[in-house]
Amino acid sequence: MPHHGCTGNLRARPRWQDPQEVDRCRRLGLGRQQAAARAAARPAEVVSPAAVRVLGIETSCDETSAAVVSGAPHALSLDSLVILSQDVHRLFGGVVPEIASRQHLTGIVPAVNAALRDANVGIRDLDAIAVTYAPGLVGALLVGTSYAKALGFTHDVPVVPVPSKRTHARMP
Repeated sequence: MPHHGCTGNLRARPRWQDPQEVDRCRRLGLGRQQAAARAAARPAEVVSPAAVRVLGIETSCDETSAAVVSGAPHALSLDSLVILSQDVHRLFGGVVPEIASRQHLTGIVPAVNAALRDANVGIRDLDAIAVTYAPGLVGALLVGTSYAKALGFTHDVPVVPVPSKRTHARMP
């Protein structure tokens, strides 16, 4: 390991945590221990593979997409699909990451609401929320993952991170 001018084993040092932040997370029920307790408190309901219904959210680049799929893993059906394109990038001759992120902020709620409405389902009818987490534009990905995590936490629906390369590889 290269010498950085610090004494001792850098890997063994505990990570500094703001005491106010730790207290806030404890009161809100956030963190690893609280998440494990919430998961243990959930009913241990076994979901049949034929009954899976998933909301998918994709914000890796310049389009905000939401879809609801249902069925068995080998025979999924697309219940709804909403894609919001950002034509503003044409003015600049390509995708501008900052503009893409801001457009996702305004488009993600209407896209998800439209996808759920078109599929005739509510948030609580979902078995999971799948969201693209990488690779892509960092700001755009943060919008999608933050929204999916907030939606899942609020409505007690599990969130599944999915790499966009895996989904592209499985497309016909």
